[in-house]
Amino acid sequence: MTDALFLCVYDVDRDQETVFEVIKAILLLGNLTFVETKDGGEGNAVTVSRDDDTLLRQVAGLLGVQERQLSGALVSRSMTLRGETMFVQFSVSQAQDAANALAKEMYGRLFAFIVNQANSTLYREANSGDNAIGSQSSIGLLD
Repeated sequence: MTDALFLCVYDVDRDQETVFEVIKAILLLGNLTFVETKDGGEGNAVTVSRDDDTLLRQVAGLLGVQERQLSGALVSRSMTLRGETMFVQFSVSQAQDAANALAKEMYGRLFAFIVNQANSTLYREANSGDNAIGSQSSIGLLD
């Protein structure tokens, strides 16, 4: 199956590895759990569970970001008003929703990449050689 899938990719080794890394990151994101902790200030903070530190490290490595950046993006959001940046902490369910939204966006972009690569290959093959037909072949997929 992987041979058939990657017939349409230009740099098979690099692109295949990248696709598998993105899929792995998506799956690992779904395994992250968030917990509420006392932050010593006004309220509670939400963090990735200590049991999932290894998962967070793996996901961050696969995505090429620092653990702290990924964790921060999953448990809070920033707002800039009149030049002042404020951070708003998520609840546990909001943090889980943020992780799911990231995984969904990554999946959508990966799917679009694969379809675009297939269409590029079909177009290139349809317009090369003596059998050039002058029309563009393409495929559409529903996931």
